[in-house]
Amino acid sequence: MMTDTRWNLDLVRLMVVVCSASIPVMDAQPAAGNVFAAASVKINRSGSNGRQSMTPGRISFRSVSLRECLMTAYELRSYQVAVPALASSERYDVDATAEGPASNAELRAMLKALLAERFQLRTHDETRELQAYRLIATKNTKLTRAAPDQPGSYALEGGSAAFHAMSMRAFADYLSHLGPIDHPVIDGTGMEGVFDFKLKLFEARPDMPMNELKRAYYEWDQGSSIFTDVQEQLGLKLQPEKAPIHILVVDSVAKPSEN
Repeated sequence: MMTDTRWNLDLVRLMVVVCSASIPVMDAQPAAGNVFAAASVKINRSGSNGRQSMTPGRISFRSVSLRECLMTAYELRSYQVAVPALASSERYDVDATAEGPASNAELRAMLKALLAERFQLRTHDETRELQAYRLIATKNTKLTRAAPDQPGSYALEGGSAAFHAMSMRAFADYLSHLGPIDHPVIDGTGMEGVFDFKLKLFEARPDMPMNELKRAYYEWDQGSSIFTDVQEQLGLKLQPEKAPIHILVVDSVAKPSEN
């Protein structure tokens, strides 16, 4: 929630699964019983921006792609879902309701079943060598060690991101979700424990309106200064490399049935 100069940001974990063998092609069918009581999938040709809403017992998606639906259902990033080109451009509206109240985890399981049924999906999992970054420590690391056994958190304070009791693994996860990176970031610092530190993102005036703060943060998030910011301000470095990443591959897909 955002206040005058501070808003909390959810820390989202990115699970990078490392395995050595592909799993055979299979039907994308979750366990029986994880189905919506009512559901509709319709083509959307409005050209509007996509949006997703999940409330207890209900999902409502507008102008979303099959890839985006799979990302939500399987909790994956865009580079972890391989969809045939012909199926990647169409947009859909998806509305579905459970029999009663359902958690997000239950809704995701139902969404997997719905997508498998309506799109007649056949998928398999595999591991591919993809672009990634390794977060490493330089000789000039500028972090303050925090007391152990504290919950990690971070928030935007004016034009800076303030991190409290943050492990380097959690910070690597945070970096992986920033626009100019958008790839897995692996903690290679070798630094155990948790730390307090600040990362200045942009210049912020004390009387800066909230809409300007949001716009400045968005512009920073879409820029490339994060690579130099992390090194110059924190003494850490993002080193590009290849890494084995879990991929959900869609082998076959059909035009969805609407009802």
